[in-house]
Amino acid sequence: ARRLLDEVAGPWSHDPPLKQEIDRALAGVLSGELRELAGRREWKRGRDVARLLRDRHKELYDAESVNPLYSTVLWKLEDWTTKTSSLTAPHWHWADRATGGRAPAAEEGHSLRFTGPGMLPLAAGEARGATGFKVQVSVPDPGKPFQAGLILGDPDKAAPYLKLVVQDPGELVLYEVAGKVERRLDFQPLMRRAASGPWLDLAFMTDGSDLLCLVDQKPLLVVQVPSAVPPGIALTTRGPASFRSMELRKPR
Repeated sequence: ARRLLDEVAGPWSHDPPLKQEIDRALAGVLSGELRELAGRREWKRGRDVARLLRDRHKELYDAESVNPLYSTVLWKLEDWTTKTSSLTAPHWHWADRATGGRAPAAEEGHSLRFTGPGMLPLAAGEARGATGFKVQVSVPDPGKPFQAGLILGDPDKAAPYLKLVVQDPGELVLYEVAGKVERRLDFQPLMRRAASGPWLDLAFMTDGSDLLCLVDQKPLLVVQVPSAVPPGIALTTRGPASFRSMELRKPR
């Protein structure tokens, strides 16, 4: 069906309304194919079909049904490895660690606790080649202003970086940061507020120019970023917050 519609679409490129209807039909066929591939656990073929939908039929498919499938095939396609919260582990880095400087966060059981604003990066070698990261976030008083999450990139370099955070009054926000200027790229309200009791799962995955941002394993944002996602990953917060259950995603 997809091949036949492709063959029909070409000769009608001079008629934009009809061409769009053909493309809409193609998007429907591809959406059904993606659903079948995900059901058969054919993750690589599923990713290829999802990419085709995103690249050629971006405004013509039902994002509410396609994005969760896209997220599932990406989640299963590559490996996730646990990163402990131990500050003695080599995968954590801070500016003066080598000279015995104090870490910006403290170990608390199996979590890392920040008592105020701070940032804790993964070591550059650890983050290199990563295509995703997952962490659980909690704030001690969600009734007060808060912002906690992940940095994608290196704030110490001149290049812009991305910041993916949960913040008051209860939303997921993706920022692009250049110097002291923060530009909101996209946002979605959260189904539930961050709270001191339940932990919120926050994750991102990259696929080409696509960035998928997930809360509680649901893709709330699927965006094409202005440029390639910069290398580097860090925990970040503007106030007291805790992080645990860190996992890094890399190609197999």
